[in-house]
Amino acid sequence: MNLASRVEQLTKVYGVEIIVTEDTKLAAETLPFVEIDRVTVRGRQAAVGLFALHTGGKDENFTRLQQAQTEMLAAYRTGSFARALDILEANAGLYGQAYAQLYSYYINIIKNLMTDPNPNGRASTNSDERQAGCQEWSLRNCAR
Repeated sequence: MNLASRVEQLTKVYGVEIIVTEDTKLAAETLPFVEIDRVTVRGRQAAVGLFALHTGGKDENFTRLQQAQTEMLAAYRTGSFARALDILEANAGLYGQAYAQLYSYYINIIKNLMTDPNPNGRASTNSDERQAGCQEWSLRNCAR
């Protein structure tokens, strides 16, 4: 399975219509994107940045969403889960219907990490112990 197929499967996980990699985002620099995660793809060494193509207008609320998401991801990636949760909750209205599943995804992941981390410091999101939302998650486990 190639990278595009693996990334396409993640639209269901994050609840967004279109996901692209960082390379595609950079090639389409005039289009509005919001960063959603970084994941390790089976067969690749480095994590791949994932971005949602924003299909609505690029207005002040979208810019605020981009900033909030960037701040939240920075806190999340450094293990500042309480801070990441605060950022999400303070900006809940910005996620709206278009990003409601993405918002819920991170709320659940972060709350799980805060209350029940597994031995390697990451939380399980289902009975398969799928490691969604962390930098070492393998995309082969994302489609269910």
